Amino acid sequence: MKALILGTGRSGLAAKSFLEHHGWQTHMCEELPESLNFNLAIVSPGIPLTDARCQTLHKTGIELIGELELGLRFLDRPAVGVTGTNGKSTTVEMIAHLTGGVACGNNGYAITRALLETTSQPLAIEMSSFQLETAKTPCLDGAVILNMTPDHLDRYKSFEDYSLAKERISLCLKPGAPLFRDLSAEDAAKKLSAILGCVDAPKSFKSLPHRLEFIKEIKGVRFINDSKATNVHAVLYALRCQEKPVFLLAGGLDKGGDFTRWKEFAKKVHKIFVFGVAADALLETLKGDFAVEKVQCLEEATKKAFKEACDGDTILLSPGCASFDQFASFEERGEKYKSFVWECENES
Repeated sequence: MKALILGTGRSGLAAKSFLEHHGWQTHMCEELPESLNFNLAIVSPGIPLTDARCQTLHKTGIELIGELELGLRFLDRPAVGVTGTNGKSTTVEMIAHLTGGVACGNNGYAITRALLETTSQPLAIEMSSFQLETAKTPCLDGAVILNMTPDHLDRYKSFEDYSLAKERISLCLKPGAPLFRDLSAEDAAKKLSAILGCVDAPKSFKSLPHRLEFIKEIKGVRFINDSKATNVHAVLYALRCQEKPVFLLAGGLDKGGDFTRWKEFAKKVHKIFVFGVAADALLETLKGDFAVEKVQCLEEATKKAFKEACDGDTILLSPGCASFDQFASFEERGEKYKSFVWECENES
């Protein structure tokens, strides 16, 4: 059996190792080879199915799936799925913690890697809209759609199209398995953990880094790292959680969100420092309701905010945008922010 793997990133490498472990021959590429003599094609979630390469594969009759669907076809143990716009990673990590299981999928630990590297532990699988576009094997014991708010509108034609991709998680449920909706991360984790078998108490779970993570306080100024907030609604949640006045650090690669939604917190925000590709759009959208300053980078934003902040203020990195214009990932962005905070302390 031969498989074409389109995309050389993390999911492609995981699929390659998995298929070769099961005796398949693989060809990994970014551009299609001249000969398309393959039994199956695995496409990276970052490549839309409307891409010309995917369309060519479709015309040849080769089945085209993602790494997630590949893993679901080989699923050999109890598992639950989690999707939604915000809170997915926290939910699957909490489920794994409560059940002694493994969090995998869109959180960076590919499901096919988890199947190779672990044995009998149940799986809590984070499923993005991109991954769900080709998912269809009914193998999950339960699932949740945490929430759906506009996101990835740079890829989808409308919010409806984005929502339809999320709804495909229902195709992955075993007959009779429950699908929960509109739950908090904690409530979703409790319900899905009960299905898998809960072994620990929810209070023992520690929140993940880069998600409203308190870094430190310097001269009465609190620094919060919410680098995982890559869409408009995640920033709304972050602002809602703050009790003290805020200096907001926002920007990056715009995903098509409606930044005007932030205006409801105009009285709470002293100033917004904007950076990255989305800086001009943020400036134009928000300048009538906020004090907004455009800067070149996150480091400049952090240090300028600290110079202006007073005892009792909070400096919040909650970008509302993807990180890929200036950073490799939201994790790298969050770690860089932490290093800038340490520099603020040393310089003060």
